[in-house]
Amino acid sequence: HYPNPVTHTLTVEIDGDVQGSIALQVVDVQGRILHHEVVEKHSHQYQHRLQVDSWPAGTYFLSLQSEGNQSVGMGFQKIN
Repeated sequence: HYPNPVTHTLTVEIDGDVQGSIALQVVDVQGRILHHEVVEKHSHQYQHRLQVDSWPAGTYFLSLQSEGNQSVGMGFQKIN
């Protein structure tokens, strides 16, 4: 994901052999879900953009989970 910190748009890149439905979720430091969606990845490299400009400044945690239960998580900082 980039840029980090982010002001307007967070770009999430998903590389590798995992294909199909991938659940994408963003939570804040209190564990509240700010964003959740399922994206479809059908190629080796996939990019998805999240508009975060309306979110308050703070630290967030992005998690990705594939149908095969592979999951990855990473933090990012939202600034104004």
